[in-house]
Amino acid sequence: MNSGEDEVKALADALENCSCAGLRRTMRLVTSLFDQAFAPLGLRCTQMTVLMAAALHGPTSIRNLADIVVLDASSLSRALDPLERDGLIVREVGGSRRTREIRITEAGMAKLEEAAPLWAEAQKVFVSVIGTQNLDAFEDILARSGRIKDLELDELKSQLKPSEAA
Repeated sequence: MNSGEDEVKALADALENCSCAGLRRTMRLVTSLFDQAFAPLGLRCTQMTVLMAAALHGPTSIRNLADIVVLDASSLSRALDPLERDGLIVREVGGSRRTREIRITEAGMAKLEEAAPLWAEAQKVFVSVIGTQNLDAFEDILARSGRIKDLELDELKSQLKPSEAA
């Protein structure tokens, strides 16, 4: 093999073992499962997540809702637009005239009630794939991974031992 082929093989190996790539593949597959489940309601998984968060935390500011669901402003806006169009949420003037708050409507709450059995079925399928014996470990990994949002890359690098940084 020449050096170019070696580099391509090294990159392929890195991609195969890359946590980010693996998580993104898995995320797309799991999202697809839940999107299929919510399709009869005309909603996508991201929209259901936003609707659930609005029900649990609302009325709340758009910024707070974005933090809760870990979405950037443009992704959150894309999720909110059809929810608002369909009357499932409303955007209202918040505590100050410059802020907007999201509030779930009665129709939104009814949609969540409709979605509950669809979510339960998709969750059941997901758990059957990963195995009930792995569910606690999976949820622990998700919780630990979620802590990344509180760290900066430079801070993470400084926490690694010299042998781990390579």
